[in-house]
Amino acid sequence: MGKYHINSQDQTGTYFYIDVIDNLTINGSGSTIEVLGMNYNPNLFEFVQCKNLAVKDIKVDYQDPPFSQGTIVEAGSNFMVVQIYEGFNPDGKRIEAYAEYDSISGQMANGNERYGITDWQWEDEEKNIIRITSNYNGYKTGSWIVLRHTLYTGYSFITSTGCKDVLYENITVHVSPGYAFLGTNGAENIIHLNCRIEAKENFWVTTNADGSHNLDVRGTLSFDNCYFEHMSDDGINLHGYFLDVVEEFDEHSIQINGSNPSWYQAIGYRVGDTIEFIDKNALHSLGYNIISNISNKNGNSMRLQLEKPIPARSITDLKIANVSMVGKLRVTNSTFRANRARGILVSTKNALIENCTFERNLMWGILFDVSTYWNESKIGRDVVIRNNTFDDCGYFQSGTDYGVINFHPETATTNVRCEVFNDIEITGNTFKNIQVPAIYAQNIDGLMITDNVIESGEPGRNLIRYKYCSNVIVENNTGTEIEDLGGECTLDVEVECFNIPGRIEAEYYHDMSGVKIADTQGDGRGMFLGWTDPGDWVMYKTCIDSSSWYSVKFRTSSQSQDGIINISDQDENLLGTILTPKTGGWSIYFTVDTVLQINSSINQLFLHVVSGTFDLNWIEFELTDEPTYPEPIMSLSDEQNLVIYPNPCQNEIRISKSFPDDSTLNIFNLNGHKVFSAQISSITERIKFDLKPGVYLIMISDKVGVIKTQLIKNGLD
Repeated sequence: MGKYHINSQDQTGTYFYIDVIDNLTINGSGSTIEVLGMNYNPNLFEFVQCKNLAVKDIKVDYQDPPFSQGTIVEAGSNFMVVQIYEGFNPDGKRIEAYAEYDSISGQMANGNERYGITDWQWEDEEKNIIRITSNYNGYKTGSWIVLRHTLYTGYSFITSTGCKDVLYENITVHVSPGYAFLGTNGAENIIHLNCRIEAKENFWVTTNADGSHNLDVRGTLSFDNCYFEHMSDDGINLHGYFLDVVEEFDEHSIQINGSNPSWYQAIGYRVGDTIEFIDKNALHSLGYNIISNISNKNGNSMRLQLEKPIPARSITDLKIANVSMVGKLRVTNSTFRANRARGILVSTKNALIENCTFERNLMWGILFDVSTYWNESKIGRDVVIRNNTFDDCGYFQSGTDYGVINFHPETATTNVRCEVFNDIEITGNTFKNIQVPAIYAQNIDGLMITDNVIESGEPGRNLIRYKYCSNVIVENNTGTEIEDLGGECTLDVEVECFNIPGRIEAEYYHDMSGVKIADTQGDGRGMFLGWTDPGDWVMYKTCIDSSSWYSVKFRTSSQSQDGIINISDQDENLLGTILTPKTGGWSIYFTVDTVLQINSSINQLFLHVVSGTFDLNWIEFELTDEPTYPEPIMSLSDEQNLVIYPNPCQNEIRISKSFPDDSTLNIFNLNGHKVFSAQISSITERIKFDLKPGVYLIMISDKVGVIKTQLIKNGLD
């Protein structure tokens, strides 16, 4: 424990550069690192291609911060005179941006940060008073002001480049000239635990950019019990990058390039990664592909050899995103306050933001964005925003086309597909003192907004607004006005084949018998496939990326019946079975899943209705691991006489034959995970359990063998 000084003046590179080390722990034991001087360019720590890395119990500060603070003592139409506070020194530094702060609340005034190098001169150097020439005439005498001497550098307190399994714990950052934490270029599984970016007393700024900036990181990025305040940009920013297709050599080979930002290099791309082609004008997927070779690599530019042909589109219309990068986001029990921009800005799939506090952030509390302007990917899917509190966020915004929670696709055209975002759940949140709508959601397929409370109560500030959305459930919200803005959006229904992995919208079949399609956008469920009867079938043409195991999800509803679907290929080979549960209403959808082994030679998938009447919204395929079960040994007597009944069942089964004492009954789901276990004997009559609807495997074992049979668990009782 103690304070350690680092002199930055003659430093030309990173202070502590560590690469290709496994099992490294840096424990500061509560020490403080204080950087001296005005050189704000180097990183303090940079870790490259390390594994099992932990950095703990360190504080960091800059004696000479990259900004100055003061009070406006005189203001005119093209100038202001500023009294610089003690402890800040603008001498020898440029002013690249400046912003007014309210002298009562200490928060940035409504969005008036001005950019561009600004001329200044000493008015009275002895008294630390400067005169700034400006063509802005809105500043007020007596207001506080922050003068930023650098802008958005890529430098940080800690940078992790391509590292795997990283822990940051009990770290406090008071000032950073760029980011506090930067993860990039394939860094994987980064945990932030009890980390604080916290302003010193009487300081109005901490980081000169985002608190934690993460681009093209893999695995899971997590934050628990963390604190982010007074960022010059966002608290947390997670995204990937769209790259341009600049040359097509043949149908399997392309040159890609990206230029935003100029310092970013896509070195995280790997052979075997899955990429997604995006129509940059409509922001919808044109299919997936797998990288089989990478060559001619130079920063952002590289040549990719692909396993499948590229989409039949002009390359000027294409963007690509590496969907193997930009992993899961988990943010829990954390605070975001007084940031110049957003609490969280994120573009990724599979995100949970729960039990957090967002307080007086200038712009949105949470923004899910996908942008071809900024080239930030990837598209948000499978998102849960739950049990958070938002207090006075978005006070810079005006009008009703913004929200404290905001889902916003950004592209150069308005030809945006309906389902840019998918499966978004916003539930149990509380909104206080808000200046804009609580929620603004756009271009979402599968939107659930439930059990939220808005305490503002003022017209225009208690709104939940959405447009271009389908499959919407909005219910049990308190203190709110609901506005369904409707709107038309582009749907590309002429699908040559569905790419797997990927999603199939059920109504876009290529052939069928017996089923019907309904468009019920008026009641919020969009288009679906329904009116099923035993013997009905639908067929989808498929383009399978690779022979593998796939997790397959079905989004279904049923008023009063369970159903069974058999899945087969074009040669009538049965691939698997899925139970569609009774959900209690046609507008109440459940997602059920199974695991299938699918060969890349399959070009048609058939769904055969075995029983039941149900609606089907979509089917989604994701790569998964091969399920593993104990190897069955057919040495128990008379397996053919084993009967489990009733089957299908509810929450109880009986077994037709007795077993030796201390035999074990295990139930596995189709992912190979054990979900139930019980000891059985010769006197066992009933076995009770609580399982989700679906198809399961029962395995009964004694000391000499194992036998197995299939079990189907029905839906609602």
